[in-house]
Amino acid sequence: MKPHSRSESIAQYVRHIIFTRPCLLENLRLGIINYSALSKLLKKDLEKLLDTKVSESAVKIALIRFAKPLVKQSEIPDIKFAKVMAASSLSLIDDIEVITIDSRKARNVVTKILQLAKTARFFQFTQGVESFTLMIDRETAEQIHGLLKNVGMLSFMKGQAAILMNSPPEIISTPGIISYLTFLLSSRGINVTQIISCHRDTIFIVDMKDALQVYSLLRDAIETFRWYSENSSSSHS
Repeated sequence: MKPHSRSESIAQYVRHIIFTRPCLLENLRLGIINYSALSKLLKKDLEKLLDTKVSESAVKIALIRFAKPLVKQSEIPDIKFAKVMAASSLSLIDDIEVITIDSRKARNVVTKILQLAKTARFFQFTQGVESFTLMIDRETAEQIHGLLKNVGMLSFMKGQAAILMNSPPEIISTPGIISYLTFLLSSRGINVTQIISCHRDTIFIVDMKDALQVYSLLRDAIETFRWYSENSSSSHS
């Protein structure tokens, strides 16, 4: 839908730009952004997008209007967020392989593959539109390779590790946790091969060379939220 006016056009493009920069979105929500400085920064991008000159004051007005409902957000979600993180625990499983196969070609062997879950050290199975992805321990993978001789693989990755974060049930209804965790890893240049959410478990599949760093980062985050929860509780008592 096209904007109806120039001011609406500026506001629309400001939203587009902010949503592509999560760090700006979070700082706007916290109310710690210098609107004048940010307006000056975004002005150049907006002029390229709109192919016309834009005033910093118009950009600033659009930013303030966009940020107002974000800043007004209650602190309750943050407290809930902290409690979920503080009550989480971690485990690490190494020697994982990730196998992706064409679901149309593999339907005849899926039942046999799923039966291996009974004895597997680690087994995760996800279904996409046209493919199945298996995240399995190396020992079980050797058996699956035999089942896939006549099926073939779309992709195969070995030398992976799984970091499992087990959280209280409230994680299901608490927004922002997965976003926070993935940002924590991506900001360190760590690639997540696969991410799976299974009820209370959040599972990150990463290269084994990154596994200890990922575990350490998530452990530090959990410990920090535990400290925050304990101190915020005592300060209100």
